Amino acid sequence: MSEATPKVTSIDELKARAVQVVELPGWTEGDTFFARMRRVGLINLVAAGHLPNELLSVVGRIMRIKPGENPMDGADEEDVRRWGQLLDAVARSALVEPSYDEIIEAAGFLTDAQLQAIFLYATQGVRMLELFRKPARTAEEAGVHGESVGEGAE
Repeated sequence: MSEATPKVTSIDELKARAVQVVELPGWTEGDTFFARMRRVGLINLVAAGHLPNELLSVVGRIMRIKPGENPMDGADEEDVRRWGQLLDAVARSALVEPSYDEIIEAAGFLTDAQLQAIFLYATQGVRMLELFRKPARTAEEAGVHGESVGEGAE
């Protein structure tokens, strides 16, 4: 029995796979928009010189976190500023259509939720965006029941 030799992936197919249409949070609650995006690697951005040296400490911090940890725990004002710069840099690299600049020109800004969603998609893939799509849990699902509420509450 002979096994078939795998077919080499064409450049056109690689180009088509390199970008994906992704649903992102919009500017108002419940609103979404779609953008064509590419995945990016933080190490590649550093190696290509797309991230200034001052952001390397934030990249290092992100690379060391364990699942479920917040990379900004214990962050000071300067760390938060650098984190914002990193989110912008990743968004610039990840957004293909519309581009980062086109969005800023049309809307004026990207929200925190949008920047975080872009970062998650760009660095970890589309399954990470499920965090933004899951509806909020009800009080009952969260294990909160009205028994402890005072009698005067309505």
